[in-house]
Amino acid sequence: MILKLTARGSTNTAEAIKSFYTNNNTDLQEVAMCTSICYAGKGRYVTAIVGRETEHLSEQQCVVHREDLGLDDAWENVSVMVDVATLLNSIYNDPSK
Repeated sequence: MILKLTARGSTNTAEAIKSFYTNNNTDLQEVAMCTSICYAGKGRYVTAIVGRETEHLSEQQCVVHREDLGLDDAWENVSVMVDVATLLNSIYNDPSK
């Protein structure tokens, strides 16, 4: 199911989720997991807002987003990847081409 949001922001998204469950006669307490592109534990994100109203919500950051963040860190901190990035940048930015 795709929800059409009327406004942006975590609070509006959380309200749309809660309304969806209410409108479909489903108890929000039946939600077991919420996945988000944001870090789950922060109080202002959708998962935290919905989690305040559920007894047992398990939060998880989106696996793909988490992998992307890990790769970003690796490109900056793993020496071999830094060398590869430097090589690719020098080839791409070569003024003789």
